[in-house]
Amino acid sequence: MNFGLEGSNKRILINKYWTDGVTIVVKYLDGTVEDMPYTENNINIIIHRMIAQAKNRDEILKSKNLPIGDFIFEVVVIGVEMTVFYCATELHKPIIQMMALIYAMPAFRRASNYIKSNGYKLSKSQSDEIKKYNIYLSNMNEIKKYYNDININTLDDYSLHELKKVKKKILKNKNTEK
Repeated sequence: MNFGLEGSNKRILINKYWTDGVTIVVKYLDGTVEDMPYTENNINIIIHRMIAQAKNRDEILKSKNLPIGDFIFEVVVIGVEMTVFYCATELHKPIIQMMALIYAMPAFRRASNYIKSNGYKLSKSQSDEIKKYNIYLSNMNEIKKYYNDININTLDDYSLHELKKVKKKILKNKNTEK
């Protein structure tokens, strides 16, 4: 993992780890490095933590990027309410104007929240990393089965194109096994 989302604690997000058979060296996104004794249990803890942080990042991104249909609905509601407000103004009906504004306020708030929150603006490399991790997470068991050298720790060593090829081969293998 090469980046964390805005506001995430980079001190606890694992970038990668390596081992010399005696110690495990863990590098965090903030650049700090930590040594720990090499045990299978420690390796498993690190791997599970890296998988969890990748899944968590993906869930946060999915929750922030709301469907465009929701936004369009809110804009339509605002449009209808503003039309009612305009008609009430023309008819000199202040009570209807107030009601239209009261009904439009939640739609304004939801639409502005959509615009504000729909907005982790990711660079191309960050977007590619998210896609790579999603491919890995959704095909993790099959990748482990066919490719021993690809895991959550080595994922950053592969390009998105290479991982797409791996996914295609896995799908092909699944189809031939049936």
